[in-house]
Amino acid sequence: MKSALKLLVFFGIGCLIGIVLVCAGIVSFTDMTWNELVQKLAKIEALEVVGIFAGSIVCTLVAFILQIVLHEGGHLLFGLLSGYRFVSFRIFNWTLIRQEGKFRLKRFGIAGTGGQCLMLPPDKPLEEIPVVLYHWGGVIVNMSVALLAFVVWYVVEDPSPLLAQFLVMMCFAGVSLGLLNGIPFKRGITNDAANVRLMRKYPKSKKAMIVQLRVNACIQEGIRIKDMPEEWFAWVDDIDYGEPMQLNIRLLQVGRLLDLGQMEEAYVALEEIARHKGEMIGLLAKEVVCELIYLDLVTGHNRWADTLYTKEIELYVRQYRVLMSSKQRFLCAWALYKERDREKALAIYKNVVQKQTQYLLQGEVKMDIAMMEAMFHPA
Repeated sequence: MKSALKLLVFFGIGCLIGIVLVCAGIVSFTDMTWNELVQKLAKIEALEVVGIFAGSIVCTLVAFILQIVLHEGGHLLFGLLSGYRFVSFRIFNWTLIRQEGKFRLKRFGIAGTGGQCLMLPPDKPLEEIPVVLYHWGGVIVNMSVALLAFVVWYVVEDPSPLLAQFLVMMCFAGVSLGLLNGIPFKRGITNDAANVRLMRKYPKSKKAMIVQLRVNACIQEGIRIKDMPEEWFAWVDDIDYGEPMQLNIRLLQVGRLLDLGQMEEAYVALEEIARHKGEMIGLLAKEVVCELIYLDLVTGHNRWADTLYTKEIELYVRQYRVLMSSKQRFLCAWALYKERDREKALAIYKNVVQKQTQYLLQGEVKMDIAMMEAMFHPA
């Protein structure tokens, strides 16, 4: 309910901004004064006002969706120009992916992101792999289309109110998304500009990003992390736990230990990572907590599960349980070891097996199914 209200407020504000910008443009680029414009608007009937506002909502919605698609399309275009290969293209919770030579549509989403275009880097030495254009592509396209919309609005004589509103909102949405991704900062996850800055500042962050893109491509193709090249995970450098790309490498190392069945080693490694929880971005901190609770249960240590399983973590698991098989694995372990409800745990396992092909991360779901089977049939 809160999310719906926030969305309505957002679009309401967007509509008002669009109307104000259209009015400002009329006054700035025509002979009409503010006083004349206000008098003209005052003559509009109530039903027309409702129609204008409804049209504004539609224009705002369409403009922002188009700019999100264009942003991810910019990553795709400039990634291809940089020698990258297509892996997946996500808008909101829908992801277009190429598996076994065929395009498929699957559900997947990450809080705080409207979309994501993931690609496979070219097979070159690290220092020769370009990263700037791939990451800046979305901003370049957003700003270019925003400029084009402004030019069309300026050039077209006496455009209809709906067209004027749409062009203004395309300009506003493009500039907004361009700035949101072009000014380096973190809002739950790092944005495009922050990623580029980190990779320029820290060579190991670039290495981490390239490894993650390669691992992601393999996972989406159905390859389990234990079957990937070991050298990808041979990371011995100290890491900055506040830097998501470097932290993700540590988490991939833990994931590999899990897939290899080395639970105690994974538990020790994750306990060390969890000590730095306060330095991490929120999304990764929750992911660390979930995996630590899982390992705490399956190893029988029972040191963290009760204290770490807060309402916040419960909501996080619930939010992603449909899209991520790892959250079903978590719930299976909780049902089996904490609630002592074997039938419930089996039902969760069977549900994942039944829906296995629906998951985006096929390598991950194969691993999670194997780990759930190991819970019921320990060695």
